[in-house]
Amino acid sequence: MTTGNEPVRMSWLLNVIGAKAIGTILTGVGNHGAAGLKRMRDAGIFTIGLDQASSVVLGMLGSAVKLYGVCQVMPLTKIVPYLLKSLKSRQRQRQPAI
Repeated sequence: MTTGNEPVRMSWLLNVIGAKAIGTILTGVGNHGAAGLKRMRDAGIFTIGLDQASSVVLGMLGSAVKLYGVCQVMPLTKIVPYLLKSLKSRQRQRQPAI
């Protein structure tokens, strides 16, 4: 679901979190999410799209792919493990050396 605050949230994400963020697009109709994902990728953020086999509706992913907003397409069963692995890796990088 999108709201009138989308541009504000996207600007905050891009300015505060930046390339440390990871963008994902799952399933849906339309292209509003695709445009946001494209902005993320253009800002250097790694983006993931849910693969066609796992999608209920291909509209949003199809739009994101056409806009070159998706870095990698993955099945749903791979997205969560990828995100968890990325978060754990980032936590290890932030821990001070002893």
